[in-house]
Amino acid sequence: MEVFGPSHFRIAEGQASFEVRGSFHYLDQDGPVVAAGAEEGADFRDFLIVSRYAGDSLTTELGAGDISLQETSLTAPGLQRRGVYLQQGGKGVTARIFSVNATPVFGVRDGPEIEVSRQEGIAGASVEFATADNLSRIHLTLLSGSDRTGTGFAQSDAGIRNEGQAIGASWYWNLASGKARGWLELAAADFKADADAAISRSEDDIAFKAGLVWAPAEHYEAAFNVEELGTDFVSIGNPGAVNDIRRMTLRNGFYNDKNRFDLVVGYAVDNLDNRPTLATTSLWQIRGVNTYRYSDHFNLALELSREMIESDDEPVNFSPTDIVTDRIELSAALVYGKWTISPLFAFSERDDRTVFDADTDLNEWRANFSWQPSTHMTLSLLLPQVIIEDDHITGVERKSELISILLNSTALDGLLQFDLSGNWQYVEASDNSIDETSSNYVARAAVSLKDYLPEYFQPSLYLKGLHSRIENDLLAVTQDEFTLYLGIEVFSGWGL
Repeated sequence: MEVFGPSHFRIAEGQASFEVRGSFHYLDQDGPVVAAGAEEGADFRDFLIVSRYAGDSLTTELGAGDISLQETSLTAPGLQRRGVYLQQGGKGVTARIFSVNATPVFGVRDGPEIEVSRQEGIAGASVEFATADNLSRIHLTLLSGSDRTGTGFAQSDAGIRNEGQAIGASWYWNLASGKARGWLELAAADFKADADAAISRSEDDIAFKAGLVWAPAEHYEAAFNVEELGTDFVSIGNPGAVNDIRRMTLRNGFYNDKNRFDLVVGYAVDNLDNRPTLATTSLWQIRGVNTYRYSDHFNLALELSREMIESDDEPVNFSPTDIVTDRIELSAALVYGKWTISPLFAFSERDDRTVFDADTDLNEWRANFSWQPSTHMTLSLLLPQVIIEDDHITGVERKSELISILLNSTALDGLLQFDLSGNWQYVEASDNSIDETSSNYVARAAVSLKDYLPEYFQPSLYLKGLHSRIENDLLAVTQDEFTLYLGIEVFSGWGL
């Protein structure tokens, strides 16, 4: 049996308010619990407590629980951890200090588990300045502390502890006329991997991003982006981000009432410090897309692209890379009554110009169907997606077919609800290396209990079934798994 649902409590008096949010979850089942972070019994998956005072010129906010840090994109673009923060803002200036755990925490059975410590968490401060019309914003941030990577929902003492500091600044601006907007972002970071190891040293580096979107004429728009992340640049607030790379993209767009054409050219290169133990790999991408709007009910798009990957300065015993991939894609969108049909056909050719000569061809076609007969029902179908890959060296053809469904429906003024999602996939190869069918389905039927419990709970009783099946014809093996849940879902919210 499973019971879950969001909870919300709020009380306000004058300019002050206090609120608590959380996701209650109760689970009781016969078999083992395999979901990450889930345990039997009652718990709150997450919670957030916020106290706020909105004065005449200054707003103060104090929060504790599961928070999300949205600092600069190079320092902490979306760090979600348990922690605390204090924020004040007014007259175009917002300042915040915060401290979050070194690793994600699940549930509250062992208490709030908020670590305010540089050894087991990340502390930081930020300030943002914005003009009155919000057409220009400057954001400054500073982070310092520890992070434990690769731990998921594991306990706080698991995983490798990394230490680091990062400082970042970003500037976003937009002309009042709307003809141009741009951004500039800078960051510097110092990072020590496996800080508790006997031999560990810190590495420091810098990174930057810049971009400009310009529309000088009525039917023309250009955009340019450039970014570089140094070889040793790792922010403690985003340790898994890609580094040691330089990217540039230029886009030109021409459009009118019926037609739009975009030409995009991109370039990327790695191994910025030319380390002798690594090859330097460069990537060029050229893409042209023409979209024609025949009417409000029919659009047609044609896309041509070329991708070129080449390596240079390869070390000894390192295989070179020289691959050119061409792709053509034709897609459409047709609206017919309550149906939307979106077919796609694509062909790509991979030309391996190295001594391996590993050329391949790829054919793909699919059709998406969407049907919404009323506000009480939506149906989405993928019928089917077929991908055929032809390996020129081995002569082997590999084929994949995928069908999926998503149905959401309600009846009797929300009293009954039925949802269904699932997919079926078949994969085969001409050399009989694989011949496998797999499927996954989730069905949920619910009935509202608003006539028996207070309506502000939005209560419902549901029955949910999960079925997965894998059938391997080569090994003559079939695996079936079926799970059935009986649960109650509630939303609890109170306010004064």
